[in-house]
Amino acid sequence: MSKPVAVDGPWDRAPSIATWHGRSFAIGDVKARTGYEFVVAESTDLAHWTVLVRGAKAPSAYKMLVGHAGLVAVGDEAGTSIWTSTDGVGWTAVTNLPFATVRSTDVAIAAGPKGLVAVAHMYPSDTPSLAWYSADGSSWTSVGSADRLFAGNTVYKVFAGPTGFFATGAMGQRSLYENRAGDWAGWWSSDGLTWQRASIGSATGFSLNSEVHFAASGMVVDQFVFGQWHSADGQSWARTPDSMRLGANANGDPANVTYLDDGDRIVALDCSDSGLAWESFDGSAWKPLNVAGDADALKMLTTSRSPWASIDYAEFTPDGLLLFTSYVTAPPEWEAQTMNVIRIAATP
Repeated sequence: MSKPVAVDGPWDRAPSIATWHGRSFAIGDVKARTGYEFVVAESTDLAHWTVLVRGAKAPSAYKMLVGHAGLVAVGDEAGTSIWTSTDGVGWTAVTNLPFATVRSTDVAIAAGPKGLVAVAHMYPSDTPSLAWYSADGSSWTSVGSADRLFAGNTVYKVFAGPTGFFATGAMGQRSLYENRAGDWAGWWSSDGLTWQRASIGSATGFSLNSEVHFAASGMVVDQFVFGQWHSADGQSWARTPDSMRLGANANGDPANVTYLDDGDRIVALDCSDSGLAWESFDGSAWKPLNVAGDADALKMLTTSRSPWASIDYAEFTPDGLLLFTSYVTAPPEWEAQTMNVIRIAATP
């Protein structure tokens, strides 16, 4: 593990990053002479960035995704604008987006090797949520099987991995703020077109804002309140006993564990004084990793020390991880951030 390396790039705050053909591409807005402008930049080490396009030549987007055909830049959270590119320099705006006019709080979009899925959730939940599929982000098709499953429910997020797509939400929930036990739900699709409700092995389940992580042979969800869950196929989920949860103390209380994945394996980092780490290839069986170097490098991310610190992006290396991190010393989040890259040597 190395000392943090300051990011050399145009960013005032952490951009959205994705890796395509061994190069990292980032998009975000930066301060200019007259307000802000959007910038697309590339890097091979996450620390040093070269600007590719900016201003009028760059997409007005805050999220960078990668599908099997290239880069996809997503505009605002309402999903009203999308651009595609195969090199990060030339960008094509997608027209006639079917969800651009949906009256929705936002549209969640996920991209992976099997394409892209967009899900719009609307309130109250008696208005059906809607879903669309795209092979490359340039043309979108309504997904009837998802519409029928999502109708009357709340779908909050969708995630993509090498084996398919998983959406998290709640059954029969009238608004995002209701939190009745037993309402949490998930839906699985292997191709983005055919969907089914997942079986969750507890009345509580996992919450709307749970993050889903993919490995080669399984998936994992870890949520502070609702526990750690694993699945081999996305269709059936089991809860890990609290006493066996990664980083849990003697009372089963969860630690400050961050989960990262590259579609092949999942790495869990305990960003606290322990400096522990684990890896899994199925989301269920975990092996401890030997973390070498200066243990203080990750402690800057501990929430008790820096409440506005985060790991914004992770890139897997043959011997560990590269972490793009950012933090602010005080809110609000849009103030200038300190960004660093931490290299972690983590081996079995």
